[in-house]
Amino acid sequence: MNIENLIAQITDSIQQRLGSKCNVSTTKVTKNNGIVLNGLVFQEEGTHICPTIYLDDFLESLALGVSMETVIQKILELYQKSDIQENIDVSNLAKFQNVKSRIIFQLINTERNASLLREIPSVPFLDFSIIFKILIGSSAENTATGTIGYSLMEIWNVSVEELHEAAKVNTPVLMPCELKSMREILEGYNDIPFIDDCCKMFVLSNQQRVNGCGSILYPYVLEKFAENICSDLFILPSSVHDVILVPFNEAPKRQNAEALAEIVRSVNKRELSQEDFLSDHVYHYSRKTKSITIAK
Repeated sequence: MNIENLIAQITDSIQQRLGSKCNVSTTKVTKNNGIVLNGLVFQEEGTHICPTIYLDDFLESLALGVSMETVIQKILELYQKSDIQENIDVSNLAKFQNVKSRIIFQLINTERNASLLREIPSVPFLDFSIIFKILIGSSAENTATGTIGYSLMEIWNVSVEELHEAAKVNTPVLMPCELKSMREILEGYNDIPFIDDCCKMFVLSNQQRVNGCGSILYPYVLEKFAENICSDLFILPSSVHDVILVPFNEAPKRQNAEALAEIVRSVNKRELSQEDFLSDHVYHYSRKTKSITIAK
């Protein structure tokens, strides 16, 4: 059975179990770095929010021999957990003031998202682009956002600069940063090779651990950390969800910028999904200039 037939079978089965209270349909969604995923959209009566569950991992499970019934049950469980409360009335999106306090930014790779960036407002930053989203809902298990395109921006009659200013204020508040030492994260994994070197690293993200790499742009986060440890920083882009900070004065002598970049490239190639890719470069935060550059 081909993929389209499998998707149709999953859709029909779930629609039958949910009945008329919820309309189930399929869609294709272009995600970060141009990755296209198959999605199942759930439209409940009387709500503006339509949860989307991506099917690609489930399709792989079916190919590996997992039963259709098991897949259906897992999807229904995910749907039942996607109970994000509506923080804004989506029907009022035409009014900028209704959503201004919910606008946040996200950092993505410019080259990998060239097609997307032709359709949405953005601000360039090094080899990244800052894009803008509306935070619809956030909980311990779910974070729902909608990407702001040029059409919505025209309805609002606002500039890219206004979006950027709103996002710079809101994002650190709505998606607070979280900085942990690698030792905290690896606690209990004493058998990991080179753990001593790892423990000289720090992981920066947001508390939701979703698209948290933009935390490097939060006011004073890198500045205060670098001052506290009296060192410039290497920034390793581990994924769109987080970055690794390596103090200059802790980096092993053999690990200059190029050596660290080789590690990043290797991990990106072997371990990271294409959707989560951020960059193959290593970056330098300077205490003197309080700025981030691509490390030389």
